[in-house]
Amino acid sequence: MRHAVFSACLLSLAGCAATTVASSGGPPPAAVLTAESSRSGTVRTRANVAPVEHVEFPMQQVWDALPAIYTELGIPEVGQDPATRTVGNGSFIVTRTLAGEPLSRFLLCGTTAFGAPLADEARVQIDLRTTVSAGGAESSVRTTLMATARANRGTSADTVPCNSTGRLEARIATLVRRKLAS
Repeated sequence: MRHAVFSACLLSLAGCAATTVASSGGPPPAAVLTAESSRSGTVRTRANVAPVEHVEFPMQQVWDALPAIYTELGIPEVGQDPATRTVGNGSFIVTRTLAGEPLSRFLLCGTTAFGAPLADEARVQIDLRTTVSAGGAESSVRTTLMATARANRGTSADTVPCNSTGRLEARIATLVRRKLAS
């Protein structure tokens, strides 16, 4: 009987393993959380994570390079809006890795019940867009990243908002510079 109760407790804990607990790796105190509504509900992003990056190339060259950079990062079905000079993908699903790195390098989605980063174990829906604007001889590049995670394990269909670490946004600007400098 005692063994059956213990087994039942373990099973219920395993069902909870897919839920998240508060992230110990939250945004630094200076970060400002903002909320935006999208098709998938309200998501939170850090407003100061994706500051405008300035690149030393004309706007048209940067704009032309962005689709290839998104492809290089493994971001599928890139859409473009010439009117706003925006390139991106409003909804793609990623599990475990992006651009050859664990998702937790780019996203903070909390942790699993076992303390692992949820971003590395969940099904993550991402909205990633980069907008280019003119700034004289250089261009301004702003990348916004919004994401939600849903655990792969258990029966929960709840989504958890994710915060960006700012690394993917910085990587896009770095790849623009490298591509255009070569």
